[in-house]
Amino acid sequence: MLGANVTVRRQSGPQCGVTSYDPDMVSDAARARTRLHRAAKAGEVLDVTEEPAREVPAAAIRELLFGPEAGKLDPRGVWLRGARITGVLDLTDVRAVVPLVLHRCEFEEVLTGTRAHLPHLDLSASTLVGLDANDLVCEHDVGLDDIRSAGISLVDANITGDLSLRGARLVAGEVPALDIEGALIGGDLFLHRDFVAESHSRRGTLRLLGASVTGQLSLGGARLTASNGPALAADRATVGESFFLNERFTAESDSERGTLRLPGTGITGQVNLGGAHLRATNGPALHADRATVGNNLFLDEGFVAESDSQRGTLRLPGATVTGQLSLRGARLIANNGPDRASLGNNLFLNEGFVAESDSTEGTLRLPGATVTGQLSLGGRG
Repeated sequence: MLGANVTVRRQSGPQCGVTSYDPDMVSDAARARTRLHRAAKAGEVLDVTEEPAREVPAAAIRELLFGPEAGKLDPRGVWLRGARITGVLDLTDVRAVVPLVLHRCEFEEVLTGTRAHLPHLDLSASTLVGLDANDLVCEHDVGLDDIRSAGISLVDANITGDLSLRGARLVAGEVPALDIEGALIGGDLFLHRDFVAESHSRRGTLRLLGASVTGQLSLGGARLTASNGPALAADRATVGESFFLNERFTAESDSERGTLRLPGTGITGQVNLGGAHLRATNGPALHADRATVGNNLFLDEGFVAESDSQRGTLRLPGATVTGQLSLRGARLIANNGPDRASLGNNLFLNEGFVAESDSTEGTLRLPGATVTGQLSLGGRG
């Protein structure tokens, strides 16, 4: 039993209260288990950030979500802050009825959640060894803002709301930093605000193959590095709104398959790479064969693309851009350029646009291209 030194304080704002404890009373994981159960039943946050003993057993979290106590929990769910979570938090096939919120926690093992069903998941500002949650079903948002982790796998996940990794840093070895192949995201996908991802995997750093994002996909200001695979592999992905890779977005790769891969990708809104910097050693900087853009494609405002590949720097064979394709002020260091691009409106290559090449096949090639509107090269470098 906990004594009279236990105090409860309420947070300001709509979030639930915070349960804090006299540090002299907290010393072991067994007591932490009891405290977590009590906080979850009361709808309060268990905050152990400032306590000398911050260990909370992973098993205590798991049993709250589907054990005999699950039906007694407050609808606000399980809230834990500042804990060191010991052991494996295994949520495989768990069907929870309340949210799970673990803020600023440290995990000593990979968090697993294959086929888990959760109303809401938030691991913001936590440090993870990894997250393996293929086929996860989440009825609201998955919040991974500001996390530090190795590889995160959400293959074939079904997330009704947003998937957010704002400010996250993912450093992986032989696996992708983030793999959401085949995932369904009913809201937005946020990978911006200084998001960083690195990987040595031949499969790529960010894998979005066949993924569907109903809202916008934002990588503004993100930094992607790939040693052996593409920095972004989004083949056949669909985006219901716009795709942002601007605000000094950078991506580099040594892969022969290219740095930014968008073949067969369908974007309903605009694609904005204004001010982005793409670097490719062996493949194209941008590979967007057969991509479809329902609005404008912006490769302007200081956009830079470099490649040593004989296949060219920008590849858009069979691509369709309904709006304008703008390379105003862009700089292309290329062997080849767009090929057989179909453009529904205007193509602007002006206002400081520069293209350089050592190729015998030319610098900017558009064989078979169709431009319905104007083609402007005024003021080119």
